[in-house]
Amino acid sequence: MHESRFSDRFSVSIPVRLSGPSGEVSACMVDVSLGGAGVHCTLGDIRPGDKVKLIVADRGYPAQVAWASMGRLGVKFEQALTHGPLYHLAKALPELAA
Repeated sequence: MHESRFSDRFSVSIPVRLSGPSGEVSACMVDVSLGGAGVHCTLGDIRPGDKVKLIVADRGYPAQVAWASMGRLGVKFEQALTHGPLYHLAKALPELAA
């Protein structure tokens, strides 16, 4: 079971790059919050605890893999989002959903 989250996640479909221990691949961010994200990717040997970088609009967000299963993984950002384009997106989604 996944650990509890401190902020809500919101569904998105955003092309991203994911850099991990075995290289960098194109991926799709499928949900986002101020503390982490869900990602679909083909980087095969990712495991919980691995350090990765989620690259969105040429900006890298260091993260740690919380869980990985069948081409999908959840990452927890090393630092909760406080600025930048991904922060503004995560902050705007609750207002857009209302």
